[in-house]
Order: sequence, then structure tokens, then C-alpha cells
Amino acid sequence: MAVAYESVGTAGWGGVNSASTITITKPTGLAVGDLMVAHIGVNDEDANTGTVTASSWTSLGTAILSDGNGMAGTVVLYKVADSGDVAASDFSFTNGSGEGMGMAGAIYRISGSSGVPVMAGATTGDSSSPTFTNTITPAVADSLLLFLYTGTDSVGSSQSVSGYAVTTDNPTWTERYDQYGDLFSFFGAGQGVSPLMSGATAPRTAVSATGDSTCSITTSYSYNTGVIVVIPPAISVTVSPAVIEATVSVQDPTVAGGATVSPAVIELTASVQAPTVTTPAPKWVNEDKSATSTFTNEPKS
Repeated sequence: MAVAYESVGTAGWGGVNSASTITITKPTGLAVGDLMVAHIGVNDEDANTGTVTASSWTSLGTAILSDGNGMAGTVVLYKVADSGDVAASDFSFTNGSGEGMGMAGAIYRISGSSGVPVMAGATTGDSSSPTFTNTITPAVADSLLLFLYTGTDSVGSSQSVSGYAVTTDNPTWTERYDQYGDLFSFFGAGQGVSPLMSGATAPRTAVSATGDSTCSITTSYSYNTGVIVVIPPAISVTVSPAVIEATVSVQDPTVAGGATVSPAVIELTASVQAPTVTTPAPKWVNEDKSATSTFTNEPKS
């Protein structure tokens, strides 16, 4: 079964000073056994670390750029869906870094995966075409790549991301979301941050290092973070032969003394049938044939 992107649930940027928790809509069609990968974008004007958690989710890693005056971060978590997840309508993630943090998020639904993704993340400064040193090598062919970007700057106008690429064997990328958040109003004119978050998917047939990744932003951003996630496919294993048959030979018994062995040929499968031995009655009741004994004829039937 091939690993494949199925759907994504998203939540836009929440307000600064109140974004301690973000709730993301469940991706459509979620089924038991699907892999869920959560991309949580965080931003702030302080040196927060972007610690984000959710019950029963596993942290895959983070890419955080902070210089004490501002920050941007990409936090990645994953979970294999169970029946409780399928029954849920959304999922909540909590920021443990305190107030002053803006958050947005997305949850990918991936089918046909092994359930064990890996990631490489990197950060870079002021650029409208950031390059991220996040090369990663898939363990097996026909994996799925996720490109997760989060950036922050005080640009004050709507921005977008495009031009996703990796250096080696660049595949065709499909953007799944592109979310901009203008948070100026929470600080007053000239004091806010304008966060940006996007995600794209692509197949990776090659088993080779991706090299650095790049993307393009409408306007130069001061804080840029980029993550590549590799999701390997589930591997089908065929055992040949499906049924192992063992043939055992049994030495033919040697029959002596007029005995009868049944069956004449012993066949051994799971168990061995024990032979049945029939011994004829003695010809004489008195075998020593002494003079004082009475001889008895053997019955003639």
C-alpha cells in the first residue's frame, strides 16, 4: 500500500496574549491506523521556546529561531489514529511558554504509512528566499515528504509562500495551506508581528539525501523556520513458501517369527501412528514337551 496524503485540518492564527491553547479541526475521513502529523506554528516578540504539547501525541521535533526581540517556530507532533481520535471532532494543543505567543496549526491525515516519521529542521534570518540546511535521507523508497514553514516579521500586509524545493531530485510539490496572520492590532501600530505558516507535500521515490530546502515569500521575513518530514510507507512482507511441509522417512520394520505388523507402511505427518503387532497363539501349550505333559493340538480353524 502506497503512503499518501489524504486531507488536512487547520486552525488560523490566534490572538497574541491569549493563545495558550489552539484547537485544530480533525482532518476529514480520518480512520483507525492513519498517521496524523501536526504542524504547529508559533510566533512572539519575546524569546519564547515554543513548547507545545498534546495528550497522547509524540513530539517529533522543533525548529525555533529567537533572538530576544522576536521569534518564529515550527513544532511537529504525530500520532497514529485510534477509535477515540476517529470519534473526536477536533484536537487541542497547549503552549507551555506563557503569554505573548501566537499560534496556528494544521493536522495532516496520511494513509499507508509505517507510523514512524522522521524530520530535519533548520532556521535562517532575513530573507524572502530562505535556504534551510535540513537535508534528510529517506530510509526506503516511495516515501512522502512534508515541507513545513513558519515565519515572523512586522510587515503589516498579507503574505504567502510558494516555490517549495529541495536541492536533490526535487519532486513536484502540492501546497496544502498558506495562512497569514496580521496581529498588529494586539500591540498597536508598529508594535505587532505578522506570522506566516504554510505546508506542502510531495512524493520521494529516491533513497538519497534531499539536500537543503528552499521556498519563496512575498516579502522578506526576519525569522524563518523550515522543516522536512519524511513519512515512510508501510512495508508488505511476503513469506515463501506460505506453508512449510516436512517429509520424514521411517525405516521399514523387520518382521520375524510370524508376527504381523499393521500398517505395513508407516506414514508420519504431524503424529506417527504406532504399529499394531499381532502374535499367533503357541502351537503347544506345554512348550518344553516333557514326557509327563499332555500334548494339545493347535486349533485348526
